Amino acid sequence: MDQYISSKHREKKEKIAVVHVTGSIMSPMAKKITDTLRKIKKDEDVKCVVIRVDSSGGSAIASEAIYQECRDMPKPVICSMSNLCASGGYYLSANSNRIFALPTTITGSIGVFGVKFDATGLARDYGVNVEHVVSGPFTASNSIFQPMTPKVEAALRRRMNATYDTFKGIVSLGRGLSPTEVEARAQGRVMTGMQALDECLIDEVGGLDRALSFAKRNYTNTGDADVEFWPKPPSAKELFSKATGGDKEDAVSIIQLMWNELLGNTSDSFESRDINKLDITDFLFGGGVSTPALLALSANARDPEPMLTIDANEALRVAFQ
Repeated sequence: MDQYISSKHREKKEKIAVVHVTGSIMSPMAKKITDTLRKIKKDEDVKCVVIRVDSSGGSAIASEAIYQECRDMPKPVICSMSNLCASGGYYLSANSNRIFALPTTITGSIGVFGVKFDATGLARDYGVNVEHVVSGPFTASNSIFQPMTPKVEAALRRRMNATYDTFKGIVSLGRGLSPTEVEARAQGRVMTGMQALDECLIDEVGGLDRALSFAKRNYTNTGDADVEFWPKPPSAKELFSKATGGDKEDAVSIIQLMWNELLGNTSDSFESRDINKLDITDFLFGGGVSTPALLALSANARDPEPMLTIDANEALRVAFQ
């Protein structure tokens, strides 16, 4: 068993991580993606990250958070555009080592807009009077009961222009274009993947397979790698830690219930197995599992056989009964 584990360790392949950015780019998504990228940073087997974007954009702050995490990634980052990669989607992709898009991908939209809701007229029509106690002329400028005065409008325009300049600077840096060249491609213009190729906003036309082939060919030592999709489902360790708060005795009770449920109402209960319950619990909590426990578990398993089932419980039942 020890030799088998050692052999499996030596066979560990290089990996390409694929991270999907799908839908509106808002703060909850940004947190999920940045947390994922930080985990990938720590995985030494990951040689390249492919950001798969299918988004029309969203919050500038959220897009900036993902962009900064990609920029700080110590591994090469490739962008693979799906149907949509516009505005905030292009923002976070612009600094990638290489950008791929489909011929019909909708991309570009290098521009910024802001919305100021003004409900003062509606409030007045219904006799609602709202007063603010403020420390300055712009303190309540985001309130729907604060009218769009010339000063508020000017402040909003300054903020939008500052974000627009930041966006153009990111594109200029990432694509090697001058500010004048970026401005000619910006101003909110939307284009297809083929048009973006002509405008030097992408590097190559192709889908995810082509991006992965490029990553394997250029960023791995062997020219081959396993492809992992992130974020990964939570591990058994994470699930049990969350469910039990780190309490091993509670974990043992949960394992016992699961084991007996999997095997059904048989006399072959959890207690009758030649496996120390705390061995399994230690494994789930990251402390490692002893070789005798692995051998006992292996002895109870059947030889591999084809399974015609989509039920995970049924598969486990077949494997260990």
